[in-house]
Amino acid sequence: MNRKLMLAAVTVFMSLNVFAGECEMVVNRTPCPGKTDEAFEPYNKVNPTTEKKASANEKACNEQAMKACKIIRKGTLAKKDITAKFNGAAIQGGKNICDSVGESKKECK
Repeated sequence: MNRKLMLAAVTVFMSLNVFAGECEMVVNRTPCPGKTDEAFEPYNKVNPTTEKKASANEKACNEQAMKACKIIRKGTLAKKDITAKFNGAAIQGGKNICDSVGESKKECK
């Protein structure tokens, strides 16, 4: 009996990943003047970058993209632009999601 219960639990947990969709975000970073190398170093000096994450639905993907708009390395990045797709379909019509988030632009020092 315990073996059947364990098998059922494993099957349920594995199937949860099957139902998750793919959230693909294209992140374009604008560096502060003179900070290009420093700004792009964590991304192998590549800009824009594409990040793919599992997401439950389009709303969750949009929320992930909005969270990614926040600029953490202040003084290095001036702006972020992010477009996102959920399972290949553009979110917000392919518009820059960061336009609706106040923390997507910072002043350079």
